[in-house]
Amino acid sequence: MDNKINTRNMNININSVRYKVARTKNLVDSGEPCWGVTLFKENKIKIDNSLSAQKMEQVLVHELVHATLHEAGLENYSCDEELVNPLGNALYSLIMENQSLFRIMMDNYRRYSDKGSTTIADIGKYFK
Repeated sequence: MDNKINTRNMNININSVRYKVARTKNLVDSGEPCWGVTLFKENKIKIDNSLSAQKMEQVLVHELVHATLHEAGLENYSCDEELVNPLGNALYSLIMENQSLFRIMMDNYRRYSDKGSTTIADIGKYFK
């Protein structure tokens, strides 16, 4: 296994909107090569397949910030890279530096949640 995010059938719900996540080659946004892109109208997040596993995780969190701001009705901020870059980096660092806390939270969530639905708790299996 390449330790990269397994995006096969990966969907992430953001404010009850389902985003499909996919790895792709030669990713371009506005005519420029990029590592990730969020397509709000299509509810898709695309990540460059050539990135390392860690960089792919960082880019996914970055793109999730874009989508979260958009779905929260903050369209004026959802494309603001000066906001999204530091917020995405801070969230990624928070998650990675506090994995035991997030494991406990996910275990508690799984214990008390509806087992029949796909939830954020399922994301962990994509980062093996």
